[in-house]
Amino acid sequence: KKYLPDAVECFNSRTAYYANRMAGRLAEKLQLPKTAGSDTHFPFELGKCYTSFEGDCREAILHGKTAVFGKSYTMLVGGTLSFIAKTSFKLGWRACPQ
Repeated sequence: KKYLPDAVECFNSRTAYYANRMAGRLAEKLQLPKTAGSDTHFPFELGKCYTSFEGDCREAILHGKTAVFGKSYTMLVGGTLSFIAKTSFKLGWRACPQ
């Protein structure tokens, strides 16, 4: 356990269901706490998944006192919108923000 991370992000709303599930299984196999994050790129993605804990976040992670909640369906919409935004910058349809 010397070289293992403190926790595994096993729920990301922009990641496919099966990848989240694999990460969750890895966390269980390695006996590591689980975390989650919305990975928000657009306002509608905010809070789609999250890590729940009491008290100090770092202490909760280090002591395995976390729980993850959320939905991973935003990958389809968010991923498509990200692709469109990146493509529009590359093609010069929109100016790249400074």
